[in-house]
Amino acid sequence: MAGGRLERKRFTRKSSGSNTLAQVPSDHCRLSVVPLLLAERRCIGVLGATHDRPEWFSEHHLELSSLIARIAAPYLEVARLKKLVQYDPLTGLLSRRGLDEWLSKRRRGEALAVAAFDLDYFKRVNDTWGHAVGDVTLRATARVLSAFVRSDDAVGRMGGEEFTIFFPGMSTRGAFDRAEAIRLAFERSPLDADGRLLPLTVSAGVAARDMSETIDSVLERADRALYAAKSISTRPLTRPASRSPCSMSGPLARQPRARRLALRYC
Repeated sequence: MAGGRLERKRFTRKSSGSNTLAQVPSDHCRLSVVPLLLAERRCIGVLGATHDRPEWFSEHHLELSSLIARIAAPYLEVARLKKLVQYDPLTGLLSRRGLDEWLSKRRRGEALAVAAFDLDYFKRVNDTWGHAVGDVTLRATARVLSAFVRSDDAVGRMGGEEFTIFFPGMSTRGAFDRAEAIRLAFERSPLDADGRLLPLTVSAGVAARDMSETIDSVLERADRALYAAKSISTRPLTRPASRSPCSMSGPLARQPRARRLALRYC
């Protein structure tokens, strides 16, 4: 066991093998600290406890803390690895697997809308300024998308320059309005990629799940709307009809002040 206890103006330390614990004295608390070790003796953190009574922590408390640390360490490591899988390391958004995990916790038959986004002409960014700028652009895109989601929404990166937002309890019209606000945010304000302003736009497809529809089906409809939007991104504005709109798009750096919106129905 490696651990230590800290008391007023007095520091005691125990060590074993290569595990040494350093602490800073304090006049205000008594601190017990033991390392969180994995089987290969790799330290992934510490387990600490404090108490306001002097001489509170005995050898028994240190032994108990060490036992708890040995039990907790593997579970904490699993949680850390699970988080690495669930989140995209570049943008910090949910990964495809993280979105799947989020969807698995939704109630069956719950109203759910989805918006699929794709950066227009993103390949030009990589070809012109390099992949480092491309990575910065993706992170900036993630920040823009995150600014438009509610606390119970889920936003993730599906791969490449494709992103998805799930809106629980939202109608197609509500999701379309939110996606349109995102599209306009890109169109009106160039992305700041480490001081380099890039006039990027996004295309988007929106769909809402029917009560009996599977998640795969509504995602497929949103993707179809997205690709329809990209194929008609230079067409003039089409105003909504009586049915719910499903797709929208805007071109890259072409007529930046012209609002272009293509509507399609799923």
